[in-house]
Amino acid sequence: MRALAVRLLAAGAGLVLALLIAEIGLRLLGEPPGAPPGDTEETRASTSRVPHFRGSIPEPEKPPGTFRVMIIGDSFTWGWGVSWDKTYAARLARWLPRLESESDFQVVNWSRPGWNTWEEWISVREQLEVWAPDLVIVGYVFNDAESTDLREREAARLNLARRTPQGAIGSRLCRWSRLAQRLADAVENRRMRRELTAYYHRLYESEGWATGKRGLRRLRAAAKGLDVPLLLVLFPIFDSQLDEAYAYRELHGLLTTTADTLEIPHLDLLPVFEEFDGRELAVVPFTDAHPSPLAHRIAAKAILDHLVENELIPARMPAENGTREGAGSAD
Repeated sequence: MRALAVRLLAAGAGLVLALLIAEIGLRLLGEPPGAPPGDTEETRASTSRVPHFRGSIPEPEKPPGTFRVMIIGDSFTWGWGVSWDKTYAARLARWLPRLESESDFQVVNWSRPGWNTWEEWISVREQLEVWAPDLVIVGYVFNDAESTDLREREAARLNLARRTPQGAIGSRLCRWSRLAQRLADAVENRRMRRELTAYYHRLYESEGWATGKRGLRRLRAAAKGLDVPLLLVLFPIFDSQLDEAYAYRELHGLLTTTADTLEIPHLDLLPVFEEFDGRELAVVPFTDAHPSPLAHRIAAKAILDHLVENELIPARMPAENGTREGAGSAD
């Protein structure tokens, strides 16, 4: 019994020492990384009912000889958590002029964090003729099927809000201990991913999805009326590895089938991203699922290749590249 007691005491002392070392290490490392605040003034401005252009603001009147690409979207397109010059829209704006073409290229990033597909349509329905795009790209994310009723949307998202430890002991422990806070964050992040996955799937059984499809139909009809190509670009959700356990494959299938039914050309980016480590694709790995700078770069490259290969733009890859790497091979 004495030997057992000694072993238990040694094990307990070792555990306490390990926890103490971990605590000290976390304190020396500082605060855990969180979602980058981004551009605070831009984020605040984007809450208006009109799009907020990131970077240089173009004039609505299109210069002669210009091929204008209008990219419509939500926070993924706007570039939440990354600087404006790292967004896929900004990269396309830099890369398109490197192509062999007789046209000058201009990219308009028509986006706002929080928009769903219907709100995107409402924002642009009276502006398409004014801005006269030559190509319209819609950046689609699965929460674009959310309700247009803000109160209904907020109620549906209640379980997605981050929860803090409850009770006097838990809250005090997390305030005092970095290790306890990290463990609590890990548990909460896992809960939020489960809730988010369930939430996204529920959206496609709701009226919000029916409204979203109407928005897609209206966008298609408006583009067709102006004789302008429309391309739907579907983004994955970067809240996990994009392997066989990826939870949204069924929704990718639903969206591509819907696009086919609506006769909307589409590009699903999931196959492009599958070969990459999912931890490198999110602003905060498996916590904030907005695309990282790397993910924006990969998306821009895939979109550029698709535009050239499908002759959606009057350009071809520079002959000196010699490969399909395209103008985006160097940033």
